Amino acid sequence: MTCFVCKKELGALLNTYYCLCDSKICDECIEKVKINEREWKCPKCGEINDLKESQLFREKSL
Repeated sequence: MTCFVCKKELGALLNTYYCLCDSKICDECIEKVKINEREWKCPKCGEINDLKESQLFREKSL
């Protein structure tokens, strides 16, 4: 699995972001596609995604 932006291999999925169009963005490239502190825009499909909700692995809210 590779980052859609930089094509780097995604070894650790902990800091990976995911769009419904099946694009994955690494924690470094997410800074390039952020539109504000809460959202990012997918470079493939243009979908606006919530940063917290689109992380592949996130902390469970209690």
